[in-house]
Amino acid sequence: MRKRKKADKIGLFVPKNTCQSGDMIIEGRIRLDGHFSGRLYTESSLEISEIGSFQGEAEVSVAEIAGKFKGNLKVREKFLLLKTGSFQGLLDTDITKIEEGYLIILNAACKE
Repeated sequence: MRKRKKADKIGLFVPKNTCQSGDMIIEGRIRLDGHFSGRLYTESSLEISEIGSFQGEAEVSVAEIAGKFKGNLKVREKFLLLKTGSFQGLLDTDITKIEEGYLIILNAACKE
C-alpha cells in the first residue's frame, strides 16, 4: 500500500479582495486569492488562484499558477501554468508543465 504524502498546512492565505505586501519566509503552503507584492520564500508550494495575483520575487518548491504572476520565480521542483494563468518575468525551474492551448513566447539570454 502506498503512503499518501500529507498536504502541507497553509502558512499564508491572502483572501479575495485583499492586498498584502512584504518580505516573508513562510512555513507551509502559500495560497493567493487576493494580491501579494514583495518577496516570498517557502519550502512548500505557491498556489495562485484564478482571482489571485503576485508581483515581486518568490522561491518555492512547487508553483501552480491559475492567476497572474509578474516578477522573478525560482521553483525547486515543479512549475505548472494553468490556461487561466499568466506569467511575466524570469523563471528558474527544471520541470515545467503548461496546459494545452497556451501560447508561449520565450526569450533567452546567453553568456558567451
